Amino acid sequence: MNLIEQFQQYTNIYTDNTDLQQAYIKSAQEIVENYLGYKLKRIKYTQIIKGNGTNELQLKAKPVTDIISVEIDGKEADNFYTINEFLYSKNCIFPQGKEIVIKYVAGYIVDFPEFENDDNEICYCNTGNIDGGNAGGNAGGYAGENIIEEPDEDITEKKSNLPNAILMTIFRIAALLQSESDSNIGVTSKSFGDSGSRAYINYTNFDKYLIQISKYRLVRI
Repeated sequence: MNLIEQFQQYTNIYTDNTDLQQAYIKSAQEIVENYLGYKLKRIKYTQIIKGNGTNELQLKAKPVTDIISVEIDGKEADNFYTINEFLYSKNCIFPQGKEIVIKYVAGYIVDFPEFENDDNEICYCNTGNIDGGNAGGNAGGYAGENIIEEPDEDITEKKSNLPNAILMTIFRIAALLQSESDSNIGVTSKSFGDSGSRAYINYTNFDKYLIQISKYRLVRI
């Protein structure tokens, strides 16, 4: 069952014209990514960071499934491992102020709707750590450019499936966007009993849905 079929089953709204439903899912995906601070789709990253004099650097995305290469001041290095979005060196420190170029693969395996100009590889350049920001763009001191290139699917044997909590949050938000579109003004009303009283629910604030996936956000340091 693909993502659209799952969404139709979730909402109990079935249609042969799935373009709008794909747009709702894509919009919900972007809302979730902006909250989490990174792209969910599995892609390649090239990140350029200034060394901080420790054996730890923070990467821009997670979960990291592969470290392709690490260059320190132009020289290739090895013996690294990752925990969440942090890269650790086993036998050296990252020299203060030296340029560190890290190429890695991060993200989840999931069949999100594809749209024109979607990025399959991203380059981030920065001189510091993450401090807020927007998923898929220039975040927290990152001043880079996007490079469109299909990642090599043979690059890893490790894969991470999208957590159910994130998928359900995307579906919830997409369903609310669909409801907004159907009612034009983003409000749904319900009647109660014979009294005729009505409760109006505004669906434009997604905080209560996003807070449920807060443990998947990037750490802010």
